[in-house]
Amino acid sequence: MIQNSILFRCDQNEFSGFGHFSRCLNLARHLVGFGYDISFLGNYSEFAKTLFDKYEILFQETQEKKFEKVDIEIFKKYQYVLFDSYFIHQNYLDESLNKGFKTIFIDDTCTLDFTGVDLVINFRFNAEKMFKYHSKQSALGINFFIYKPELSNVRAQKSSRNTIEKVLLFFGGLEAINSKIDLIIDTLKKQKEDLEIWYIASNFDHVSEENRKRIKMLYPTFDIENILLEVDAIINGGGLIKYESSFAKVLPASIATTDLQLQDSLILEKLGILYNFGKIEELDELSILDKMGDFIQNKELHKQLKGSSDKHFTTNSIHNIVDLIRQI
Repeated sequence: MIQNSILFRCDQNEFSGFGHFSRCLNLARHLVGFGYDISFLGNYSEFAKTLFDKYEILFQETQEKKFEKVDIEIFKKYQYVLFDSYFIHQNYLDESLNKGFKTIFIDDTCTLDFTGVDLVINFRFNAEKMFKYHSKQSALGINFFIYKPELSNVRAQKSSRNTIEKVLLFFGGLEAINSKIDLIIDTLKKQKEDLEIWYIASNFDHVSEENRKRIKMLYPTFDIENILLEVDAIINGGGLIKYESSFAKVLPASIATTDLQLQDSLILEKLGILYNFGKIEELDELSILDKMGDFIQNKELHKQLKGSSDKHFTTNSIHNIVDLIRQI
């Protein structure tokens, strides 16, 4: 076993979205600065592999794409193994315990029994009030938020201007949003004709020819911080990016594409963290018009959203996680 070594067991493929991989990669990059030896194990897309190369992180590939196999003999080579996937089931979790290495799980839902796990990380807002974990240690709530290292610089550089001149649309390539994009763009332009609209998507076939001329079209990039530095606000699908944008003081609004995203957005709305448009299926011209005007034009709302970022987020959240890792 290599001391101060951490193996991240996560995937990034056609079944496992980018969010799990992204937060693992972000945490791994921070941990390198704290003196940990980092490796990854999983099934990875070519894009994920380019990021490993970019950040000089070692990785091993598995053929399994949905956590079918528990690689105990590989796990035993490391002091810590960190797991992150919705495909982890109870038998997989139980089989990974008490094998000579420390277990860390990043979780969102608390649907499994984590008894015996050394540390569970769930950085959702109010996680400490919503969930009861039976792990040996738990890191619950926004004080343990895992942010991309570059976002601390964005947070420091964002101006105090409380007007929206540029807005980013970013929904992670989900098909559910495609039929609504023209409605969103049209409604934004009705509120402010000179508003700059930036849209990140894998392709733009679902955008009308007229609207393609009215927006700036961008392809997905891991260097999201470069875009967040330029825009004033972001309308997103309600995933990890809503936390990242609020942390970076980019005014966030969400249109949820899943029930879990909506549940989380409702919590954040009550805390004043984001503006909630509701769920995508319920979005129509009548329901979105007034809300879009409020989000784009309401300067008091903008001040509130930025104030909530200062109130709830801390750049010490990574240190808080490292302190707990050292205790287990």
